[in-house]
Amino acid sequence: MNRWPLVALRSKAKQAATTTTNPVGATLCKRCDSCSTYGNSYREGVLSYQWFEATSPTATGTAVGSNSPSYTPSTSTIGSKFYYVEVTGSCGTIKSAVAEIKVLSVIDAVDDPEVSVPRTGGTVSILTNDTLNGNPATPSNVTVTIDNDGGLTGLTVDSTGKLVVPNNTTPGTYTITYKICDKLDVNVCDTATAKIKVPSVIDAVDDTEVSVPQTGGTVSILTNDTLNGTPATPSNVTVSIDNNGGLTGLTVDSTGKLVVPNNTTPGTYTITYKICDKADANVCDTATAKIKVPSVIDAVDDTEVSVPQTGGTVSILTNDTLNGTPATPSNVTVSIDNNGGLTGLTVDSTGKLVVPNNTTPGTYTITYKICDKADANVCDTATAKIKVPSVIDAVDDPEVSVPGTGGTVSILTNDTLNGNPATPSNVTVTIDNDGGLTGLTVDSTGKLVVPNNTTPGTYTITYKICDKANLNVCDTATAKIKVTGTPTTIQANDDGVWEVGTQGEFLTPSILDNDQIGTRIGLTSSDVSIEKTQGQPTPDSHLVMNADGRITVKIRDSNRYLYLLLYDYRQD
Repeated sequence: MNRWPLVALRSKAKQAATTTTNPVGATLCKRCDSCSTYGNSYREGVLSYQWFEATSPTATGTAVGSNSPSYTPSTSTIGSKFYYVEVTGSCGTIKSAVAEIKVLSVIDAVDDPEVSVPRTGGTVSILTNDTLNGNPATPSNVTVTIDNDGGLTGLTVDSTGKLVVPNNTTPGTYTITYKICDKLDVNVCDTATAKIKVPSVIDAVDDTEVSVPQTGGTVSILTNDTLNGTPATPSNVTVSIDNNGGLTGLTVDSTGKLVVPNNTTPGTYTITYKICDKADANVCDTATAKIKVPSVIDAVDDTEVSVPQTGGTVSILTNDTLNGTPATPSNVTVSIDNNGGLTGLTVDSTGKLVVPNNTTPGTYTITYKICDKADANVCDTATAKIKVPSVIDAVDDPEVSVPGTGGTVSILTNDTLNGNPATPSNVTVTIDNDGGLTGLTVDSTGKLVVPNNTTPGTYTITYKICDKANLNVCDTATAKIKVTGTPTTIQANDDGVWEVGTQGEFLTPSILDNDQIGTRIGLTSSDVSIEKTQGQPTPDSHLVMNADGRITVKIRDSNRYLYLLLYDYRQD
């Protein structure tokens, strides 16, 4: 007895196919002349095969394949197909058992490259490189779930299959494990990873201009900068100089401040600095800081300078400096802040003060200002004293004759002060050399006074006039005085006692009757002038001196009185 051969079903399915039953062999008699079940005189003959494909174990199948003891079913359609074979020989046809071939889904979740999502949140596509049965995985054919959120709290999946990163996620890099499953067969799944980087939010904000002296200093720049919404500090960011703007030697200290070195050239520098997250050195931002190093300007008060009334220039920059070097018209501007009353004062192109012609004599305190040409806000002031001395001119006087009895000589008539007549109100008069004229003086009117009994002769007097407003401004001149006549002696002799009546007014004899000049006794008013003796009390009102030397006596009562009247004589 011989058995039908076994039939193998081969599947191209990725997962092994399941065959429930192999074809069943039949019992035949050998060497039979006919196909009888009795005896063994039958032979099998040539076998032929016909394969059938059905949609269920009991359904009638559709012929497939060729005359072959084996058949390889198609795996292009997911699901179960049922196959059997009919084997025909010389003794008839036998149908095999039905075999189920199940083609499972092929799902492939592929790891995704790193994606950055801002701290404010966002979505991440993860299905782009995933497939189901060789076709793109989509929300319509797969489900997406989070297998492990990698520490990214609040991570979800939206209806489009994207990962949703929530707002205010802590910055960091998260490795997410997600799972996709076939919607038609939830047992067919695969996992993959998605890297999500939530970078820090760093904000470097431009700073306002800050002034630093030329001697150096520090500049705070982190005050308005933030990292993830909190203040940027040296503990969470690094600070570096991206561009020093030409400020040589600029550095950053351990507190994150910019350090301007000593002796930095004055100017305004625009610095670009960079701050980076210490936790992620790739998260950086830049901003600018303006640093102004002002010039150091020093205007120094000048000593007093004399300028003639005809005008002139005064150098004032000689002791002034800008940044330690001499101030010059090329690096500073010069202006008059206060002219101190010196009308018409100007500044020339060389930076000198210009005093105009005919300036009123006097001492002027000028306030001037110098400013850095590179920065007009950097200025300093100083004072300059300008003395315009008076122009005084004492002119020699012609010879004047004075009698031996003395007299006065006018000397100011031809003298001037600042072009105007010299007078006792604007000048002082002193005798520089009396030329031998003993007792020569100057009276309150500025005249020379020749005393009585001066020895006759010609005297050359040197006198000096000085500006009362400035006693250092003086001039001298000469006056020639000729004293004429013969020296004489005047003698005033005491008078005796005169008796007058008791009623009315009485006129005494002349007091000159017993006075003498030389040897001549008895004088008249033409010989001498009568003057009240200086330093004596005012005469009694009852005694009146007349020009001819007689005294008018006004009687008060009948009593007797003794009157004393003191007078001096001067020979005319």
